Amino acid sequence: MAIRLFSYKQKHDLGFAPNPFHGYLTLANCKPLIRKHKRVGDWIAGFTSNYVNGYKTDPGKLIYLMKVTEILDYYHYWNDPRFEVKKPNNSSKIDKNGDNIYKPLCSQPQTVNDYALIENVNHFENDKFRDLSGKFILISDYYFYFGQE
Repeated sequence: MAIRLFSYKQKHDLGFAPNPFHGYLTLANCKPLIRKHKRVGDWIAGFTSNYVNGYKTDPGKLIYLMKVTEILDYYHYWNDPRFEVKKPNNSSKIDKNGDNIYKPLCSQPQTVNDYALIENVNHFENDKFRDLSGKFILISDYYFYFGQE
């Protein structure tokens, strides 16, 4: 099987999307089309755009590279004990940017209304449809994260 590599330019690098902390790089929010159609074994690269976090940057620098090693839906991501640490809290700057922000309201969620957005500093109710339309969380335990610097 051929190696598939996908890339995009990032305007933000806050530790939210992607979230490179606690032993896994996760892409759980934003980029719904990337998340919806990728497979285990695919590679994804994020590069700097002209501006990152509102500051002029040198475009085209590699922020991260991940090999997708697992894919979960939102229900299983929320309930998986490995990703409890990715639920946002205010204990540190890293934990404040947790990306596990959609709590299922039933055992078989089917629509956006079957999830509650938990309080976080990155996404709000108006982001919910876009995020959940990606359907999946891309997970990697084999990744390189350099950040915007």
